[in-house]
Amino acid sequence: MNAPARVLNLLHAARPEDVAPVLSLLSKSELAAGLASDYCDPDLRALPPDRKALRHALLNPRPATEHLLTEHGAAQDAVRLAARAPYQRVLPEGVTPYGRPQADLSRQLRARLAAVLGDEPLRWYGVLATLYGWERSLAELLDLAASRGPAPARPTVRIRHGLRQELFLPGVLLAMAPAAVIAGVLAYDEQGYTSLIEALFTSAPYHPGYFEHALGPAGSDFARERLCAGFAKPLSVAYELLERGVGTEDLTRLTATHGDLALRLRIYHSLAVSEKPWGVSNLGRTKPEQIHALLASATTAEDLLRLITELRPLFQRTPGLAELRLPAYLRLAQLAGPEPVWSAELDFAGSLELMHEGVRASMATGDLAPLVTAADAVEPPGPPPPQPNQGSLTDWPLEDAVCRRLDGRKARWRAVLRLAEDDSASVLDIVQKATGRSVRPAGPDIEDLKQDPKNVKQDPMTPLPDHPRPAKEDSA
Repeated sequence: MNAPARVLNLLHAARPEDVAPVLSLLSKSELAAGLASDYCDPDLRALPPDRKALRHALLNPRPATEHLLTEHGAAQDAVRLAARAPYQRVLPEGVTPYGRPQADLSRQLRARLAAVLGDEPLRWYGVLATLYGWERSLAELLDLAASRGPAPARPTVRIRHGLRQELFLPGVLLAMAPAAVIAGVLAYDEQGYTSLIEALFTSAPYHPGYFEHALGPAGSDFARERLCAGFAKPLSVAYELLERGVGTEDLTRLTATHGDLALRLRIYHSLAVSEKPWGVSNLGRTKPEQIHALLASATTAEDLLRLITELRPLFQRTPGLAELRLPAYLRLAQLAGPEPVWSAELDFAGSLELMHEGVRASMATGDLAPLVTAADAVEPPGPPPPQPNQGSLTDWPLEDAVCRRLDGRKARWRAVLRLAEDDSASVLDIVQKATGRSVRPAGPDIEDLKQDPKNVKQDPMTPLPDHPRPAKEDSA
C-alpha cells in the first residue's frame, strides 16, 4: 500500500466538488506513485498522472441519483441503485467505485421509509408486494402507503419472490426496516414462506432480523441453510454461525460464500479428521495474497506465531505457498528473537535436515542474517482480492464517514494523506482520526488537529477554514 493510492481510491467516496481540490494536494510524483500501486483502482492505473484525466475518470461514470425517487417509472431503478449488488466491484479496504451517489440515495430512501412506514409490518408488506408492478415513482408509492392511515388493511397481494434476478428488490427495502418489522413480514406470507426466505437470504441485503428468525423458535432448518448460503451476510455473522455449531454441510456453505482465510482456518481446526476438514474448509482455494495479508495483520509475536502454526497444514499441503512463511519468520524473529522461528520451522519440516537452509543456517550461527536473505528472496504478493460481501449491502460506513467528516475540509484531506502512510490502520479508521481525535500533525503542512472534539462548537457539517500548504515543486 501507499498513501497516494489509498487517497485516490477514497476519492470515489468524496463529493464531486471535492475531487479536484483533493487531487491538487498530490504532487505529480505522488500521483505517479499512487497509480503504480497494486492497491490503486485498476481503472485509474491505466491513466497517466494527469489531474484532469483522473478527475474525469473519477466523476464521469458516477450515476445521477437526485431524480430517481420522484421520476415516473423509476421506482425499481431507485431501489436497485440504493444498494450494492452482491457481486459489485469493490476495491481494497472496502472502497466501492462510484459508491458515493448510491450512499446518498440510500440515506434519503432510508429516511423516507422510516418516516412513512415506521414499524408497522403490514404497511411495509404492502409496499414490498407492490414494488415490482409499480409503474409510477417510488415517492408516489410511499405517499400511497402513507394515505392508508395508522391502521392499514391487510394486503391482498403477495410479494413476488419467485423472480430470478441478481438482486431481490423487495429485500433491499426490507433490509432498511426496523428489527420489529422482520418477524411480521416473514410470518405474514405463510404460503410462500420457503421461496420468500430463499430470495431474502440469498439474493438480497442482509438484515440482523434474519439471523434471529433462522435460529429462533420460528425458524427452520431450511432458513438456517439459506442463511449459511447467502452471499450478503457480514463476515461476523458467518463466525457467529460457526460458534452456534452448525453442521458440516452448512460449514461448506459458509466457506463457499466467504473467502476469509481466518474463517476457513477456524473451520479446518474445529472439525475432526473423520469429517474431511480440508474439503469442508475450502483451504485449497487460498491465494498467496490472502496468506500474506493475514500474516501482516498480526500485531504481536504471539498472534504471528499462532497464525504460522495454524497455516502449517496449508503450507505442508501446498508447496507453492510454503515460501510465504519466510517473511513471517523474519518478522517473528524481529519481534521475539530467533528461537520461536527455529522451533516453528522444525515443527514444519519434521527434522533438521528438511528445514529451510536459511533457517537452519540461522540456527547454527544464532544470527538473523540468513533469515533476512531468505525473506528478501520471496517476492511479496499484491493486495488480497476484495470481499464485496463483508458488510450490509444497504449500509455505507466509509462513504457516510467521508460525508460527515471530510466533505469540504481540505485540511482534513491533508491529514488523511499523511495518516494513510500507516499501513496498519484501515482507511475508515484514518478518516475518523482525521476529524481531530488527538491526531498530532506529522509535518508543518497539516493543520494542528490535536483537539478535543467535545469542545469544538463548529457545526459538524460546516467546512472548516482551509490552511495554506507550501507550494510544490511541480504543478498540474
